[in-house]
Amino acid sequence: MRSCIYLVDEYNSGMLAQTEYLVREAAELLGLSPDTVRRYSSRGLLRPSRRLGNMLVFSEQEIQRYQVSRRKPGNPHFVKRDAD
Repeated sequence: MRSCIYLVDEYNSGMLAQTEYLVREAAELLGLSPDTVRRYSSRGLLRPSRRLGNMLVFSEQEIQRYQVSRRKPGNPHFVKRDAD
């Protein structure tokens, strides 16, 4: 399901693979609906990049950044987890 792009590694003259997710894939990973992912990206809560065709794509690092930010109590989108 994941899209993979290759970036030029300027230092080693090689290629680096970077995993990217389409809106639908990012939504599934984050437990959100695709509409919510689009809304969050328009509000700046998620920072997508755009590819040809103006498609929104999200890097692996951006998915992880958002997941970490949801766990911070100062964040308005903080997810409180109940203790077992």
